[in-house]
Amino acid sequence: MAPTFGTFHVNYRVLAIILIVALPALAIGSLIVLGTGQSRLREAYGQQLTQLAERTAAAADAYVFRRIIDVAILAKVPTVADAAASGSLAPSDPEAVRELDRQWQLESAPPPTLAGLYDTAASRFLRDVTRSDPIYSEVLLTDRHGALVAASGVTSDYLQADEPWWNEANSTGQVSVGDVQWDESARVFAINIAVPVLDPVSQLPIGVLKAAANVRELFAAISGLQSGEGAEPVLLRTDGSIVFSRQSADPNARFYAIELLREQLQTIQPGDPDYQLFFRAQSREQSPQLVAIASTQLAQSYPQLPWLVAVSASEAELFAPVREQARNLLLWFATMAVVALVIVLALSIRVAVPRNESMEMHLVEHAETERHEEG
Repeated sequence: MAPTFGTFHVNYRVLAIILIVALPALAIGSLIVLGTGQSRLREAYGQQLTQLAERTAAAADAYVFRRIIDVAILAKVPTVADAAASGSLAPSDPEAVRELDRQWQLESAPPPTLAGLYDTAASRFLRDVTRSDPIYSEVLLTDRHGALVAASGVTSDYLQADEPWWNEANSTGQVSVGDVQWDESARVFAINIAVPVLDPVSQLPIGVLKAAANVRELFAAISGLQSGEGAEPVLLRTDGSIVFSRQSADPNARFYAIELLREQLQTIQPGDPDYQLFFRAQSREQSPQLVAIASTQLAQSYPQLPWLVAVSASEAELFAPVREQARNLLLWFATMAVVALVIVLALSIRVAVPRNESMEMHLVEHAETERHEEG
């Protein structure tokens, strides 16, 4: 007769403990570890984005301050100072000046009495400045009354006393810097830098030198500062309007997270010029973004330049490699859980010892012999 095997039994108590306790605990522990790791990575990415924002803000500061210094040096050149002083010595007739300005604008050229204005030594010097440094699309000089005395090229009007930059520089004796605006005559985005020309003795303004500086160099510097995660900086104002962005050339464009930015700005201590902000926001496409904000130093000296730098990056792009590793880790955990379950099932099975027929007959004969001897 062939050997027969006994039945097997599963230890359902051990199996239930594994399924109810061990596997959920493993899953929860994995989620906690992954969540903690992602939070730390978010902080690390935030620091990286903040550093990029600071570098961009520093580039904006360096560009503007460098141009201010250049224009201030030009205002001290003897040729420029002498031209402003000579124009200021002549008696001013406001009515005559306005009439000349009216004729200038009507004909888009100097009237006959001012025909030689572009041929003076000061005008030739300013023209040489724009040729040697094309960043300056226009440089002009006025006397203390606001009338034009020299220019690098043809200007749209003669009287500059009605311009905000002229009034600020002339009345305060300080540098005036305007925000980025479209220069219609030069067809470029530029900032106006106006520097008072001071009398060497009295140190009172005797004229104003104004230069329109093309900001393409600034925009190129900002465009070149990018991180490896695809984040791009945006130069914006505190009201949310965008000064420069690679993504949009619309002058009316506004920063997508302006409401959150305003809330964050309210947490800044008054007078703190070096604040840094880092927060999460939703893009216009409703995708999660990490946003870092850094301030420029310009607004402290020039309130017309309330510039900030925002650097944002998509969370999906930043965390893509990490989430891929997380998926692999979860797959590994799931595989290990299945392996553990198989092992538990294997250990829970009880297999009965095989019953051998010859052994049973030997045991029966041995028992009968023993009974016979006892009898």
